[in-house]
Amino acid sequence: MPDDKRPTELPAFLRDSHVNREQLRLVAQALAGPALEGGELGDVSPSAELSAFGKLTANWQSVVEDAALTPGEKEDRKKGQKQLL
Repeated sequence: MPDDKRPTELPAFLRDSHVNREQLRLVAQALAGPALEGGELGDVSPSAELSAFGKLTANWQSVVEDAALTPGEKEDRKKGQKQLL
């Protein structure tokens, strides 16, 4: 899986893994929530993880959804067009 030092690998990873992006979004939101804010994890320092999940969820559209688009879909989005069928 790509890491934050190789963001250009994200589109290929998402495409090749056939990940359910909606489920991935829900997991990221859950992990960015109160569980990592110290609820029952008093011995864990979650600052880096919270920061990463916060960035991911705040930029979900451009980071995940747009990364999964094919070049043709990206071009259509620029033009404001979408194939209906």
